Amino acid sequence: MLGMDDGWLRDQHDDVAGAQDDVSLIIANLARVQGAPQKYNRTVTDAWVRIVAHCRAATQPSTFDELLISRPWLLDKRLLMRHYTSRTLASDVARREWVEPDVLPLPVV
Repeated sequence: MLGMDDGWLRDQHDDVAGAQDDVSLIIANLARVQGAPQKYNRTVTDAWVRIVAHCRAATQPSTFDELLISRPWLLDKRLLMRHYTSRTLASDVARREWVEPDVLPLPVV
């Protein structure tokens, strides 16, 4: 599927906060290198990491591909709209820092 190696989500450690920091750094740097730093959004990044961590804990897959087979809805790029209004996600605050969902809470990790 996506071809991610077995080191996905911070080597599968249970440190979600660490994974959020690692993934945020990678995505923010990628956006900056691509000349589009405004596309980085900390809330979007953290929410996705939390959702993936929750699904990983629930299914115990060996690889990211296995996780996607068991939870194909993770490929829905609009998934966060179940939890956030577009206005909240587009806010300057959400781009800079974590903002709690304003529609439906995220699953607990």
